[in-house]
Amino acid sequence: MAMINKIELEDLSGNKVEFKLNDCEAMALAEAKKKVVDAWGESSLDVRCNDGSEVGFEQALTTLTAIETKIAREKNIETNVEEAIDVIQGPGAWKEEVVWFEGHYNGGDTLQSWRLDHAQNGAAKNLSTASLTRKTAPYALLGKMISYTKSELEQAYASGIWNVIEEKSEARKREFDLRFGQWAFQGSGDGQFEGLLNISGVTSDTDTSVTKQFSAMTDNEFQTALSTIFSTAYVETGLTAKPNTFLMPSLDAVKCAGIYSSVGTGFTSGINRLARIEDALRNMSGDSSAKVVKCNFANSSLNGGFDQYVLYRKDRFELHIENPVPFGVYPGVSIDGWNFQNTAVAQVSGVIAKYKKQLRYFKVTA
Repeated sequence: MAMINKIELEDLSGNKVEFKLNDCEAMALAEAKKKVVDAWGESSLDVRCNDGSEVGFEQALTTLTAIETKIAREKNIETNVEEAIDVIQGPGAWKEEVVWFEGHYNGGDTLQSWRLDHAQNGAAKNLSTASLTRKTAPYALLGKMISYTKSELEQAYASGIWNVIEEKSEARKREFDLRFGQWAFQGSGDGQFEGLLNISGVTSDTDTSVTKQFSAMTDNEFQTALSTIFSTAYVETGLTAKPNTFLMPSLDAVKCAGIYSSVGTGFTSGINRLARIEDALRNMSGDSSAKVVKCNFANSSLNGGFDQYVLYRKDRFELHIENPVPFGVYPGVSIDGWNFQNTAVAQVSGVIAKYKKQLRYFKVTA
């Protein structure tokens, strides 16, 4: 809202008197002007602010801000990011870096190393400490600008039809949803920020346990694959944690949903392969909410020629993305009074994995 810092009064004889306003008086006048316009419309006042902007233009900016705020909160493209990995949103405070600790299982420790009553010369011996590695990484800013003219803004406000400017905002939000999905699963692409599919230090099994797409397997191959991948992953964690999520390439998952087991192969007929995978995962983990997640970015066409599967434990404290400043639109500004622009920005981290042994990759060459 433009501030008026001076007013000019004219009496019936044509004499003019100018009054200067302090900040409090200017703010009170601006609020009063806004209430009049809201109640009776723009034509009820013939007021032009000392910065050259009109009441109608101020209202247009206010209306546009409300529209953009609504769009920023909508989900326009479903990339199922939060189904696969938790996104922890902050209160909107900007941060410089994210700090976390990677935990390690002390596989070499023995029960005796915990015995404090085993003392030698009055001092405990063989004491070991838990191993933690401190990690830091910068946050990234994801943002994009749109522009519009004063004419477009005033025409939209006067007609009540905002399709030109509103479509620009919606197109930007749709693209952000899509690119944030790519960010969450594939990272930044330059190695600085990791996604769920390319976390460094995670064991990758290429063409061994899973030799082909699940939808392309015979019934016997399918049965062998299920028994192998879950037991292998469980052993990989040192028998300390059972995975509760199995991420699949979306195309293979869709095909599996239409393939039913034959009679006499060890599987109950009439249940499709996608349901069978999820059922096996739940039985292995003991978690009735364990599930299969379909991922577009795990398809070979979008993943460097590999169909990728990820078996892992979904836990917001052990595996997540931090989003201290959620997607939001910052009000438009102009440098020439005619062309305006605004920027939508979000601050995010890469995927933070505190216990990498709880993840396992399976890659199949397309």
